[in-house]
Amino acid sequence: MMAERLTCQQRQHKDKIEEKFTYLPSFIDEYKDGMYTGNTSPSTLLGYIHDFETFFRWLMREGIVVVEHMKDISLSALEHLRFVEANAFFTHLSMERELQEELINRKKSSRKSLLKFLTTRTEDGECYFYRNVMAKVKMAKTSETLSSRAECISNKEEVCTKKLEHGKLHHSFTSKPPLTPRNLRIYHINYSHRYNPSKKSKWQPGSQIIPEAVASRAENNQVRLVTNG
Repeated sequence: MMAERLTCQQRQHKDKIEEKFTYLPSFIDEYKDGMYTGNTSPSTLLGYIHDFETFFRWLMREGIVVVEHMKDISLSALEHLRFVEANAFFTHLSMERELQEELINRKKSSRKSLLKFLTTRTEDGECYFYRNVMAKVKMAKTSETLSSRAECISNKEEVCTKKLEHGKLHHSFTSKPPLTPRNLRIYHINYSHRYNPSKKSKWQPGSQIIPEAVASRAENNQVRLVTNG
């Protein structure tokens, strides 16, 4: 990545990366050069290197790697890292530090990136070592997006009743976990095109009744919507 392409923030992140190499193992410096060659941004790389620091400190604290300084961690320590030890770190992040799955997945990605570099990419054609323990570590399934949740509700999990009374639409349904009023409105926008109104109903798909819905009551996962008639 050429210097003239960097933003002001990226320049700052690049400087912070260079400062960290006073106490990081030398193979991280080689990894950095390889990532820059692949056009990885300094901002992304800084996040990855922060993840490496967290991982290395944990290895030292747990006695899995016995060194006095982080800079002394060797390639052999990563080569012979057991699967149970690699997985225990992510369990630590989830159970003790209570990180969300999305963030843990990012930390898995950074570790996978490092081990892939060390086991496949070198200047002379020979990798540093061949055993990649991170290849066995699976990414966690992240939470469904709002759109996919709405699709799931409408197709599989919906338990709903609709009726038009005095020009008002009452819509009740059960979902787990309960959706917020804002999310409910988005759900209705996604769902409204499926609704087949009865002949007596004046409501038609695409009308503004559903987007204007407001939650009037939410209790025990039962949400009642009232729209302007």
